[in-house]
Amino acid sequence: MEEELLRQILTQLQGLTSEVQAIKDSQGRVESALSILQYDVGHLEKDVNDIKRDLGHVWIDIKHLDNCLEAQREKVDKLILYKK
Repeated sequence: MEEELLRQILTQLQGLTSEVQAIKDSQGRVESALSILQYDVGHLEKDVNDIKRDLGHVWIDIKHLDNCLEAQREKVDKLILYKK
């Protein structure tokens, strides 16, 4: 009887050992995937910052062009007034 009980316990322990190993393997895969995601997020953050910087430059260019257009309008208005 004791021997049978010990075998049952041993069988259960072996099963638990297998489950623990499977959990460890799964945890390793999750940690690996998380590491990859963190790397990707870092690159995405850099890309977003680059885009923000580029948009800032575009905005400066738009303001410059707007100022140039306004200056041209003023010149045209002066020419129109001068010719009248």
